[in-house]
Amino acid sequence: MLFAIIYLAGSDTMKLLFELDENNYKGKSKIFKRTAVRSVIFIDNKLVMIKSSKYGECKFIGGGVKTDESHFDTLKREAKEEGGIILNDDIKPLGYVIEKRASTFAEDEIFIMHSYYYLCKIDRYEENNLQDYEIDYDYKLVFVDPLVAYINNLLIGFDNPNIKWNKRDTCMLDLIVNNKIANFN
Repeated sequence: MLFAIIYLAGSDTMKLLFELDENNYKGKSKIFKRTAVRSVIFIDNKLVMIKSSKYGECKFIGGGVKTDESHFDTLKREAKEEGGIILNDDIKPLGYVIEKRASTFAEDEIFIMHSYYYLCKIDRYEENNLQDYEIDYDYKLVFVDPLVAYINNLLIGFDNPNIKWNKRDTCMLDLIVNNKIANFN
C-alpha cells in the first residue's frame, strides 16, 4: 500500500512530526476528526509499550480524547486502562502526527486523526482495565528496545485493517530510533 510520510523538524513546542496520508478517499464527502494522545515512556533505555499477542505489533499507550477531557487526563486514563500505569505529573510534549485515510467504519467518510505524543514518567503500577477489543487482542505491557519494536512492526507490515495504527507507531519508532526527536532529557 502506498502512503506518504512527511517528516518535519520539531522544537520545544508541540510541532508536527509527520503526516500519513493514504490518498484513498477520493469521492468521499464526510469528514470524521479524532484527537488522540500517546505516551512515550522510557525505563532503562527501553520503551514501555503495549504488545498484542493476536497480531504481534508494539503500540504506544494512548487513545482518544473524550469531550471535556484534557490531554493530560486522557494520558492518565489510557495509561491506567491499557497498562495499569499511574503517570506522574512530569509530562513533556514531543509533537503530533496527522493521519488521513478512508474511514474503515463509514463508506462515505474521510478519517482524520491528530495524535499528540508526550514524554511521560511512571509513578507506580496498578491493575489495568482493558476494553473488550484490547482483551481480544491480548494486550500486554512490554519493556522493549526501540529498535526491536521498530523491526518487529516493520516485519508485521501495514496491510492489516485491524491494526491501522501500526504504520503510525512504526513511523514514530523510526523517529526515536534515528534520534530525530529532541526532548528526551
